[in-house]
Amino acid sequence: DKNIYSKTCQSVFFLAQRDGITVGRIQGILQTQYNQLKSVKQIRFTRFDCENDKETAKALFDKADRRRVQVEEEIERIRAYRSLACRLNELIDSREIPMRVTHNDTKLNNILMDAKTGEARAVIDLDTIMPGSMLYDFGDSIRFGASTAAEDEKDLDKVTMSLELFETYTKGFLKGCGGRLTQREIETLPWGAKLMTLECGIRFLTDYLDGDHYFHIRYPEQNLDRCRTQFKLVADMEAQWDAMHNIVKEIAR
Repeated sequence: DKNIYSKTCQSVFFLAQRDGITVGRIQGILQTQYNQLKSVKQIRFTRFDCENDKETAKALFDKADRRRVQVEEEIERIRAYRSLACRLNELIDSREIPMRVTHNDTKLNNILMDAKTGEARAVIDLDTIMPGSMLYDFGDSIRFGASTAAEDEKDLDKVTMSLELFETYTKGFLKGCGGRLTQREIETLPWGAKLMTLECGIRFLTDYLDGDHYFHIRYPEQNLDRCRTQFKLVADMEAQWDAMHNIVKEIAR
């Protein structure tokens, strides 16, 4: 008697907190096992290469550049964010934040919820689990769950990041982590949201320019629409940047 929630409903804030707690528990359950290995084992990311492999990031930018006439505005947005694309990788390389075991695809419809109680029953889509930063899991959840519009919404005026949902999810996430995050990780939670939203926008644009081979589409411009919603979310996060940091600081007290 379980159901997958992929869209908001009347219980959206309740679900956001439950989702946050569930994703946060991934860190609480798994992080110790990996931290015992990290000092003796070199791990390379294989999925989110944009953040963690500068050559791959450059390839994404170069591929987009070749079609810049068609999507000039989006290309200029990407150029403006070049330095941000590898920001979290730099934090990991400098050991400002630790490597952890992460799910890497933590949108709400990968959490099985009990249809009667609303309690989380299981995390699914486990093929993406690998070493990473918990900021990826937090950020992807905010990208998907705190948006006020569909991922392919054409009317960008409808696309904003809800501070209320951001706060609700953050409360649940930090509760689920059970005090295991470092202070630096907590401080950079908004960066995770911003980076994962940007990264996903770049991936949608790249797939659009490459002929729509990765993401399933229902109409020809869908990946471009997805890209534009992500970039709008990044802009809205920037407009609410201080508020996001203040929320995290207040919750973490």
